[in-house]
Amino acid sequence: MNVASFFDRSATAVAQVLGECDSDRLRLKLSGLAVALAFDSKAVRASEGVATLELATDLLARFYPGLGLIPLDDDPATVAMVSKLGEAAGAIHPGIELKPEMCTVCCCLIVGSRVPALGVPTIFIGSHGWNAILDPSQPVGSLDTLNPFGAAAAACVGVANAFRFAFADLLPDTRPDRALEFDVLHHRLGRCSVGPALPDRVDIDGTHLVGLGAIGRAAAWSLSHAPALRGRLDGVDHEAIEDSNLQRYVGATQADAAAGVLKCQSVMAMFRGSGVQVVEHPLTWGQYLRSRADCRLDRVAVALDTPDDRISLQAALPRRILNAWTQPGDLGVSRHGFTSGPCLACLYLPEREVPSLSHLVADAIRLPELEVRGLLHAGFRVDAAFLGRVALAAEVPLEALLPFDGLPLRSFYTKAVCGTTWFGTGAGGDRGAMAVPMAFQSALAGVLLAVEIVADAVMLRTTAMAPLTKINLLKPLGSRLVEPAAKHKSGQCICQDDTYRAAYQRKYA
Repeated sequence: MNVASFFDRSATAVAQVLGECDSDRLRLKLSGLAVALAFDSKAVRASEGVATLELATDLLARFYPGLGLIPLDDDPATVAMVSKLGEAAGAIHPGIELKPEMCTVCCCLIVGSRVPALGVPTIFIGSHGWNAILDPSQPVGSLDTLNPFGAAAAACVGVANAFRFAFADLLPDTRPDRALEFDVLHHRLGRCSVGPALPDRVDIDGTHLVGLGAIGRAAAWSLSHAPALRGRLDGVDHEAIEDSNLQRYVGATQADAAAGVLKCQSVMAMFRGSGVQVVEHPLTWGQYLRSRADCRLDRVAVALDTPDDRISLQAALPRRILNAWTQPGDLGVSRHGFTSGPCLACLYLPEREVPSLSHLVADAIRLPELEVRGLLHAGFRVDAAFLGRVALAAEVPLEALLPFDGLPLRSFYTKAVCGTTWFGTGAGGDRGAMAVPMAFQSALAGVLLAVEIVADAVMLRTTAMAPLTKINLLKPLGSRLVEPAAKHKSGQCICQDDTYRAAYQRKYA
């Protein structure tokens, strides 16, 4: 079986998750590895079941070279779904094997009500409204509602369990999740009630989604599968989809990468035919703010890459900020006002001196920092001669760097250094590489961000939640997911500054 064209990006993610798994070893392991996805007509005829199947297929196709799509009955709807999911998987990875040998299948995710005899470990996944449900021993079913959020979360948790089966020899904690229900509205585990029904009309007008990468796209995907949503959604991201993005960009295809489709355009396409009007802004956050006639920002959902970006966003003083992230230890979401509780900047103010960008780049590529600082300031674009120097200094194969010829040095650092394993990753060997999560980690963060948007728009929660939710999908879900947080202990955050607080009060009085 053939690994995908974006395999190197997957290798980076796995190397950071496992700590030790070089690219050649991963390629060898993956080339003989597949996951099966089995389902019946009950799953296919339930809207939540369809959402789980579509997202699970999307996530599995971005990593495994083999994906077995197994119909559990001969209902025409089931057979048609096999074809539909196969086409979706092929659009992500054209060389994917859709009929792998069962001896290569490490486990099977099952959506529906049947118990097949497949001879491999099985994980039953489904949903009841807001609740994602998983059981290793018996079917859990899926409801037919207008709520896709529990269903989407079920796909993420199921795919995470499949990963733990596939890499049981390399992960420190490979236990599968026991039977669980995860309430994605209130962020609690246990035998949950179905929860409040999603209203027939949910007005998300005034919402900004800033950062349309892996987390932002998963949030948009989840929102686009909720037919009750109405209103304007402003999407802000200046970048285009590239082949390296396909490792974890829900809904993105090889055709999108080949055409260089802008991320905001791709997200807008998700909502065609819906009641949500997506307004695209192919700009940086700063450019977008300068383009606005006013500075009132009602609700901003954040899926940006760096602490600096988040602090800058908070400085614009949105009324309400909903934040999502992934990092090596966990994924999560946070909820922020400004005058009470921690603001977004409180979570990201550095506790110690932070290296400059020029220092990080110079340390990674092994060139003098003074030279690198000047090149960054001048907007230098890397060329073959420069790449040759980097290859020699950093002991990286030149042929691996040549595809980045012509990029600005800052982009080269992000894509070649932070996005690959060539420059070293993991504790003790990190030369500046930023975390590249697995697709299921980014997707669940996005699903939870979408839930935050809906919950804030409709005031669905009857009691206040603590500001932070943290989840680690690389081991069984813990019993406590929500954590308290306070304003920054230094007292130096802008939310503790009288001038900023007065400006916020004037904006939203």
